[in-house]
Amino acid sequence: MAGCSIIYALLTYLFSFCANAQEKNINGKVVDSIGTEVEGVTINIKGTNRSVNTDAQGAFAISAVKGDMLEVTHVGYITKEVLIDEETSLVITIQQVTSDLEDVVVIGYGTSRKKISQVLLLSLSLIKLLMKIPERFRIF
Repeated sequence: MAGCSIIYALLTYLFSFCANAQEKNINGKVVDSIGTEVEGVTINIKGTNRSVNTDAQGAFAISAVKGDMLEVTHVGYITKEVLIDEETSLVITIQQVTSDLEDVVVIGYGTSRKKISQVLLLSLSLIKLLMKIPERFRIF
């Protein structure tokens, strides 16, 4: 009976060692379509809560198992999925979303109207002042 528990413990240790050996550190860089590093990109292992963000140089490091799917997301870019295989160093290129750029419209009425109103009031005040000048002194 003691021999079985030793064999069981040994097999459990070996299987746990093999399972941990599959997890590896993935290093990479995220760039846009022209090769510029993209900061603040979220790299998430799909189906888990493990995620990291890229630094100012677009670099990241995350532990993953072969077969995991990396989900690469950033505002203004198309979400990309990358399957983890034997590679431990990745360069991931993400594409900008072009359709959203046409939907943004910025309108600044308040500031423009205020400036126009101030100019208009100044002009009206000047006209009223000029009208008070006696006709014999007017040059217009």
